[in-house]
Amino acid sequence: MGAVAVAVLVVVAIVSLSGGDAIELPGLSDETPETPEFAFEAAQPRAVETAAKPQHQVANAAAQAPAKAVTQRLDDLYTAAFLDPGNWMEGSYDDVLEFFAGDARDAAEEQLDVLTAGPSAGEAFDSIRPMPSTLKVRVLIDPAGAPHAVQGSARFVARGSGTGPRVTLVSKGQFIFEKADGDWLVVAFSVERKDVESDEGPSASSSGSASAGPTESEAS
Repeated sequence: MGAVAVAVLVVVAIVSLSGGDAIELPGLSDETPETPEFAFEAAQPRAVETAAKPQHQVANAAAQAPAKAVTQRLDDLYTAAFLDPGNWMEGSYDDVLEFFAGDARDAAEEQLDVLTAGPSAGEAFDSIRPMPSTLKVRVLIDPAGAPHAVQGSARFVARGSGTGPRVTLVSKGQFIFEKADGDWLVVAFSVERKDVESDEGPSASSSGSASAGPTESEAS
């Protein structure tokens, strides 16, 4: 007889002797699963200079720290939006809004169904696991040689599994970050979603787009 079966029999016996009071079995509770680890495969960041006489080495050096910070911010944003079971199982994504500022935050609040796994993800999936995802970062360097804004171009992919067909969640987004109160926050974005039911060929199961503020061209 297996160890789990023996443990169940022991608990049943204890419950019977104790008058029927419920006892929770270790390891059998409905705990929220752990959030899977995730990081974008980030390309080498690019500095975009605006000075009349560019100094490429200086600009590239100045771009490194903000590029690293924004890469981490996008890792965390997409983790909160798609991979944290505490969010998608409940269909609640309040902490995603912490990555946005001003009008972009208001727009994000209105378009969370596109920016996240969605309010019904907990009904559709038992798990969401990340797949290889890519990121390109460009840092706008002002004429004085300081980083002014950062653009992240992300392609995020994850696999949602449940009782129905597996779904590949695909998000393509352009995000413009500016620094405020010590943090790099999204001040403009444009995101497109196109999810694919993997077991039923390439037909999209859902799609949508969200945007706020300037487009990619305004960051170049």
